[in-house]
Amino acid sequence: MNRTQGFPSQVITTWFLPTPLVWTLLANIPSMQDTFPDDPRSQPRQLGPQELYEIFKARHDPDSQSLISAVFEYPDFLPIAFLELGMKRASAVCRLVRHFSADSCHKLAEKIAEIDTQLAGKQNHLTAREIAEVFAVGERSQSDVENFYKRFEIDGQLPSQCLNDNPQIIEDLRPIPIGTGFMVGNSYLLTNHHVIPNGEVAVECLAQFGYEQDVYGRKIVPIAYEIDETFFVTCPQLDYSLLKLKPKPKDKNLEILGKAGDRFSWIQMSTDRTLVSPPITPEFKREFSLDVDDDFPGDPVNIIQHPKGTRKQVALSYNRMLEMDSNFIRYEADADFSSSGSPVFNQQWQLVGLHHAAIPQLDENNKPVMRDGGKSFEILQQQGIRICRIVEDLKEQAEQLNRQAMERAIQEGRYNPAMQKRPPTDPIADEILNFIRYFIDQPDASNFLGDGDNDYISTPYSPPNMSVF
Repeated sequence: MNRTQGFPSQVITTWFLPTPLVWTLLANIPSMQDTFPDDPRSQPRQLGPQELYEIFKARHDPDSQSLISAVFEYPDFLPIAFLELGMKRASAVCRLVRHFSADSCHKLAEKIAEIDTQLAGKQNHLTAREIAEVFAVGERSQSDVENFYKRFEIDGQLPSQCLNDNPQIIEDLRPIPIGTGFMVGNSYLLTNHHVIPNGEVAVECLAQFGYEQDVYGRKIVPIAYEIDETFFVTCPQLDYSLLKLKPKPKDKNLEILGKAGDRFSWIQMSTDRTLVSPPITPEFKREFSLDVDDDFPGDPVNIIQHPKGTRKQVALSYNRMLEMDSNFIRYEADADFSSSGSPVFNQQWQLVGLHHAAIPQLDENNKPVMRDGGKSFEILQQQGIRICRIVEDLKEQAEQLNRQAMERAIQEGRYNPAMQKRPPTDPIADEILNFIRYFIDQPDASNFLGDGDNDYISTPYSPPNMSVF
């Protein structure tokens, strides 16, 4: 049995622009393998039967220390602690917004006009309502919404043309939602590379916590943190960015709240590769003589997100693991643009993935099967990056930075390996390794490390075996 055979490599990242519209500009959907053909990180490896067996074994007999036991025979029954822990995890999830520069607003308006030109060949155009959805206009006050639509009331001009002629409309909507992120340490935030690809974009962004509504439907005013430009680690091949937030909220009246992770908690990353399982077939059970009565359908997964830049939501129903390889997990779940960067959890609310893309249904020409005149596409499944793989890559990046620091020191005559015992290190690498030491759960180390809830006592870090499956 090999569930990973024939994986679709094409992905559509769920960025803040409706990606079906963006992809109408392209003849084919690129894969990560095509974009980074020589980089091993972009070449996920299929999992062998023994590896899948170890995952299934761990999931079917979960750790007795788990706060919530996995119930496979009766998946509709969950302890009430499930809700409590889910709310705790949700508090660490934030909406990411960006103050686009005036030049970026012009480019954005041009891109939307370009998309509309492509759609025109299908006797279709973007409507003002669809453009409003792109920029989450509905999340603003009623007067702002009415003013937005009034600016498109120009006879004979398409909404996209009006936007292109007057990019001030976009400038007035700033900040614009671009995705989702979540705290993974007291100051550290994880999201996708395609959401925040570099430091230049990062300094224009804010992380808004508490962007949600209460049980009475009242909108809560979010608390915003700026991004600290002194630390930024990213990997386009695995589509993640690890950022650091400034230690206090942007609003000086709220500075007493301190660090975002201390206020809103954080979600612990882990090196454990057995936290979520794909489906197990009868053939697989026979191969390993598994003594279970029913088929194992694949773990449920839960995603907390800001779809379309709206108030925080959670996808709980009808979500199942479908497939996985060494880098990615694929699942059936609801997500939308701006869901990029959302945490993916197993049924015990353990972090298993970083949501980043939708897998489209492809036709015989290897193109997405489109609907609604080219404005949407058929989704085959959703995809996230495995958290254990991100942790491994962080360690690899730190090691590479330290090697480069040592080589520079040797070339400049500041370090002699024969005379000096300790080589110089890179400050970013030091911070990455400290982040791993204090905030990441490593089951193969002597003790767990803290997850922000004071569940465990922090101990000195012992590097685990981080080889890929």
